[in-house]
Amino acid sequence: MPVFETRLVFNVPGRYYVGKECSGCNQCTKFAPRNFRFEDTCLQGFVFKQPETPEEEAACAQATLKCPSGAVAADGDRHDWTASSGFDPHKKVVEPEPPPRPWWKLW
Repeated sequence: MPVFETRLVFNVPGRYYVGKECSGCNQCTKFAPRNFRFEDTCLQGFVFKQPETPEEEAACAQATLKCPSGAVAADGDRHDWTASSGFDPHKKVVEPEPPPRPWWKLW
């Protein structure tokens, strides 16, 4: 199950969300096409509409259970969506530069 802070920024606030653990299998969109979409640029699914009917709720619950990477979670209603923005797969992660090598190890 994903950690709330690692949810994808594409998710709309609510109970269901997809974390960065998403493998891009697209299973969530097959079980709940009215609630999940697939982001083509980063190849990950996300919740674009929270369930409003019992049928949509059941479909989202099924998508949560059937996700092979366990990236779909249903505890978003217990968290503050304004506290953190989530994980943006488009944002470049800047790695710190390694310390310079001593001059005697340059050759």
